Amino acid sequence: MGPSENLIQFIVKNRDKFDDETEKECGFEDLIRSYLAVYFTTDDLVFTLQGLPHVIFACTDDLLKLPLKDARPLLTDAGTGYLDILDR
Repeated sequence: MGPSENLIQFIVKNRDKFDDETEKECGFEDLIRSYLAVYFTTDDLVFTLQGLPHVIFACTDDLLKLPLKDARPLLTDAGTGYLDILDR
């Protein structure tokens, strides 16, 4: 099960864009559908690409940083549970 269509569109709309050539070569929207991953920093939820095949590994990069305080509406119950643990 991959990311929801709403989450995909949120990331596509709000992510940092790369130069035109990189955007064209990587096809980020398709990659987001199959290789989206997240990690947490002290203050942010970071959407990134993970596990890309070797031929497009150069497209691996962070897509969007979102402050944890703004991330709850985008998370599943498990994700919000993780944030609850961090808040303790």
